[in-house]
Amino acid sequence: MKYWIGQTFSVFGSNIATFALPLMATFYLEVSPGELGLLQAMSGIPFLLFSLFIGVMVDRVRRLRLMIVSDFFRAALIGLIPVFYLLDGLTIWHLYFVALGVGVLSVMFETAYQAFLPGFVGKDRLVDANSALQFSQSLSQISGPGAAGVLVNLVAAPLAMIVNGLTFLASAVALARIRFRETVPGAATSLAAQLQDVTGGLRVLLGHAVLRPLTLAMGSINLFFSAFLAAYYPYLKNHLGFTSFHTGLVLSVGALGAVAAVFTAWRLAAGLTPGAVVIFAEALFALGAWLVPLAGGPRALQAAMVVGTALVAFYGGASANIMAVTICQKVTPDRLLGRVSAASKFFLGGLAPVGAILGGVLAEYLGLRLTLFIAAGGITLMASWLAVSRLRKASDSSLESEYAITA
Repeated sequence: MKYWIGQTFSVFGSNIATFALPLMATFYLEVSPGELGLLQAMSGIPFLLFSLFIGVMVDRVRRLRLMIVSDFFRAALIGLIPVFYLLDGLTIWHLYFVALGVGVLSVMFETAYQAFLPGFVGKDRLVDANSALQFSQSLSQISGPGAAGVLVNLVAAPLAMIVNGLTFLASAVALARIRFRETVPGAATSLAAQLQDVTGGLRVLLGHAVLRPLTLAMGSINLFFSAFLAAYYPYLKNHLGFTSFHTGLVLSVGALGAVAAVFTAWRLAAGLTPGAVVIFAEALFALGAWLVPLAGGPRALQAAMVVGTALVAFYGGASANIMAVTICQKVTPDRLLGRVSAASKFFLGGLAPVGAILGGVLAEYLGLRLTLFIAAGGITLMASWLAVSRLRKASDSSLESEYAITA
C-alpha cells in the first residue's frame, strides 16, 4: 500500500509536469510549434543518452532508495520554475533546462520501479500488480491534465508548478516508509566488465525473439506519437478553439479509457495471449490517432470526436503498456531487470524526442493536420509489424519456458 501510494503521487506529479509544461509554453509563453517540439524532446533526450548507464546503476544499488532520491530532486527542479517567474525572467530556455533535468530523474525512477516490482510482489502476481500501478497512472491521467489545465488557466501558470513539486515530495515520503530488504549485487570491477554491463541490456533485448520486435515497434510508436503531440496541442488551439482548460479536460476524460483498461486487462489476458493483447491494444491506439485529424462537421461534433478518440487511444495505450511491461518482467531474471528495463526505455523513451523534433518541423512546414495524418500512418505501420512478429504467439507458458532469459 505504501508503495502504491508513493507511486501514485509520483505519476500524478509526472503527469502534471508532462501536460503543464507544454500548456505553459503554448498559452503563457506562446512559443512556436518548433519550440514546443523541442520542449517535448528535452524530457525524452535522457532516455536516449543516459538510460543504459542508469540501468547498470539500478542493478548495483538499492532500487527503492534510488526512487526516493529521484523524487526529492524532481521536486527541487520543478520548484525552480516559480522562482524564475517571481524573478521576472522565465523563458522557454528555463523550461528546457527543467524538462531535461526532470527527464533524467524520471528515467531513474521508472527504471528502478519496474526492476524493483518482481522481487517485491513475486512474478506470479505481476499482471495484478502492474494493473494496480496502471490504475494509479490512469487516475493521474484523468486528474493530472485537468489539474494542469485548471492551474495554468486560473493561477499564474509558473506558480501552478508548486503543486507539482509537492506531489513528488509526497511520493518520496511514502516510499521512505517502506521496510524491505533488497539484495544488491556487487559492482563490476574491471573497465571491460563495466562496459559489458552498460551494453548487456541492449544485447539481451536485441537478441530476444519476443522482446526485440516488442521494444522496437513500441519505441517507433512512441516516436510517431511524439510527432503527433507536437501538432496536437496547437491543432486543438488553432483549429478547434480549445483553451488550456478544454485541452486538459479532453485528456482527463480520455484517461477514463485507461481506467477501463485496468479493469479489463486480466480479462483480455485470459482470452488472448499476452502478445495478442499488445497487438490488439496498439491497433486501437492507431485508430484513435487517425480519428483526430478526421474530425469534422459542426464544432460540437468535432469536440465530441476528439474526446471519443482520446478514450479509444488511452484504452489501447494503457492495455498495451500493462502487458508489455509484464512480458518484459516475466522473461527477465532479477539480476538483469535494471539493464533490460533501461535498454527498453532507451528505445521507448529515446525515440520520443526525435519524434517530437520531427513533429515540430513537419508542423512548421507541412501544417498541423497533415502532420497528424503522417504520425497516425506511422503508428499504424508499427502496429502492423507487431501483428506479423513472433509476439503474436507469445503465451504465458512460453514466456516462462521457451522465451525465458537464462544466460
